[in-house]
Amino acid sequence: QKTMISLYSTIALVTTNQELGRSVKICESAPSEFIKSCIKGIVLAVMSVSKSGQEVKNALGFCNLGILSSEEKDACFDMVIDHGSIYYSKSNFKKICAGVPELYRVYCPI
Repeated sequence: QKTMISLYSTIALVTTNQELGRSVKICESAPSEFIKSCIKGIVLAVMSVSKSGQEVKNALGFCNLGILSSEEKDACFDMVIDHGSIYYSKSNFKKICAGVPELYRVYCPI
């Protein structure tokens, strides 16, 4: 699964700056068992091209897009929260988790 996330992250980097919707369409054209990994790859791509301090904010913005299905949103928020703790102190991360839709706060380790 980690290999698939890395692969899709690389693919998403190519299209992220052009249009996130295009990246999502690429994910949705993958075999169903890889769609969540692909969405997680887009999250990593969004974080990697974001300015310092904006990584999680931008990735959460992607997760909140209306173009994602509920399963895709689930994978998206899971990945943002999992990797967001790398970018922020514990106290700042608590604030970020407070801004995550309640349905997805189950991924917050706090």
